[in-house]
Amino acid sequence: MKAGELIEHVVNLFYPKLCLACECENYSGTIPVCVSCLAELPLTNMHNQQENLITERLLGRINLHSAAALFYFTKKSKVQHLVHQVKYSGDPTIANMLGHWMGRYLSKSDLFNQIDMIVPVPLHKDKLQKRGYNQSAEFGKGLADILGSPCLPDALRRTKQSVSQTTGNRTARLLNVHESFSLNTGIDLSGKHILLVDDVLTTGATIEACATKILALPDTKISICVMAIVMD
Repeated sequence: MKAGELIEHVVNLFYPKLCLACECENYSGTIPVCVSCLAELPLTNMHNQQENLITERLLGRINLHSAAALFYFTKKSKVQHLVHQVKYSGDPTIANMLGHWMGRYLSKSDLFNQIDMIVPVPLHKDKLQKRGYNQSAEFGKGLADILGSPCLPDALRRTKQSVSQTTGNRTARLLNVHESFSLNTGIDLSGKHILLVDDVLTTGATIEACATKILALPDTKISICVMAIVMD
């Protein structure tokens, strides 16, 4: 056994690679879930669909070039557990691995082959300090590794906290996020095709607020990529 293999064996002995969806089995390779969960996780295949649930949900709200999610999200599912790990495990590499996973899909899609820059939805500074990392930024960095486009985690700023987007009508949600985001004037996104990324898309209010800021710049295009989309 080579020295590197021995070190990996010892590390896995004390820190086993648990499946992110069920935490019951080790995984191997580049996808951080076991074979059983891989067969069960509801992959969307949206990266090959010009029209899909995301474009339908945001229809008439923002002008989209393309949109994709890795998973469909339902309550008390393995996807919910996986997303919980992404946000609260304290390990930013989980989101990065999901970015690599999704990036391999996007790299084979004609809908996402001309992305200039990747822009994550930002966290408020207080939440970022508490959590230690922005899961959407880590997801974006993983996408950047595969797609070869730069990830710009500071392109957008969150100027105030907003409450949960899962309740209230659309008008209330939009008011909740209105002016919560601003553009970093030191980063020029004009004339670029931007891939806006987030962890979970629920109502789309946050994505809409961020995309509206970017689309106010001249000659910009927006595509969207999220880890998961919540089913109605």
